[in-house]
Amino acid sequence: MIPVPSFVQLLCLATVLILSSAQVSSSAQSRASAHPSRGWLPMRTRRTMIDNRITTFPQSPQPYTREVSPEASDMGESIMDEFLIFLTLKDAGLLDLCLKFKR
Repeated sequence: MIPVPSFVQLLCLATVLILSSAQVSSSAQSRASAHPSRGWLPMRTRRTMIDNRITTFPQSPQPYTREVSPEASDMGESIMDEFLIFLTLKDAGLLDLCLKFKR
């Protein structure tokens, strides 16, 4: 006479089969996505505690405030305007043309 498995044994067997088939399909997908023709290296890396750490910095007693005088702010804006003009002339090729005639 063949022994009849209990409901719990059938449930355990079904769970093992489902989990093993899911593991096989996920490993097949990972191998397919790790194929060198797709640009991935076929290697696995393990995360460590160092990868998961969060660096915290202590609070400074006084927050840093940047105080800029109005004259310095105006000078910075004028320098930025001149630099933008320089880049515009360079992109247009006028600087190369001027240097060519200067030689």
